[in-house]
Amino acid sequence: MKVESNIAVGINSEGATYLKAKTYPIIDWNMDSNASFALAHGLGADFLKIRAVFVMIRTDGLASMYNFQAECTSVYNTKLQAGIANIDNTNINLYRVTGEHFDSTNFDSVGGFVRGYVTLLLEP
Repeated sequence: MKVESNIAVGINSEGATYLKAKTYPIIDWNMDSNASFALAHGLGADFLKIRAVFVMIRTDGLASMYNFQAECTSVYNTKLQAGIANIDNTNINLYRVTGEHFDSTNFDSVGGFVRGYVTLLLEP
């Protein structure tokens, strides 16, 4: 499942410039057991049109959400916590660092659990 919409990101003398937004759920990433997660985006060669990526991660109890990029160096310490390893023509490859904040039983639910969301902004 993905959600699509258009977002105005700027106005120039020729009119509005739009980027397309696509949001994908991250389903069944047991971050305690698995340090990485490959999220298929279905864009093929159009992955080169991606201009921004936003990732939100949820705890098992849904008590908190984390901006994945902001957690790269966390308020918990200055060590690397997690990030986007790379994006290729098939996947957005996410990771968390062993022994750090996301390597926890607070992030291990599966069975259809939506761990969070990835939102892409890309050229139409």
